Amino acid sequence: MMKYIITKGSGNSYYELNAFDNALLDSGIADYNLVKLSSILPATCIKVSSVDLPKGSFLHTAYSCFSENHSGITISAAVAIALPKDKSIPGVIMEVAGKYDVKIAESMVMVMVQTAMQSREIAEYDVQKDSISMITKEGFNCVIAAVSIW
Repeated sequence: MMKYIITKGSGNSYYELNAFDNALLDSGIADYNLVKLSSILPATCIKVSSVDLPKGSFLHTAYSCFSENHSGITISAAVAIALPKDKSIPGVIMEVAGKYDVKIAESMVMVMVQTAMQSREIAEYDVQKDSISMITKEGFNCVIAAVSIW
């Protein structure tokens, strides 16, 4: 049976890649080789609380991240999954990140999953979501919201 987690994180560093790495550390997925996915959650997935693969494994992940190196700016990332009530149909993952307040990011990602389900003519579904926001400090700052599947 396939598994998935929804996670988020933030990080800061004087180097952009280290800010991204720190955001991955904060989200719990830093010690894996992320393989970026498009936005489909297989129908057979079950939600768990953490990754149970050996460190260094490939981890399929749909994510959105945003980096900023100016202080005092609000940055956010959000992710949402629309899960059809019919468990034989795959879910849809949507992600967004940018210079937004977290409420705007959450609203955007909710509209995106609703639109995706309307396009698929699926009326009955549940939504799971997560988001993160930070006010940037000196150096590089990064936020990430992700769904990892294995």
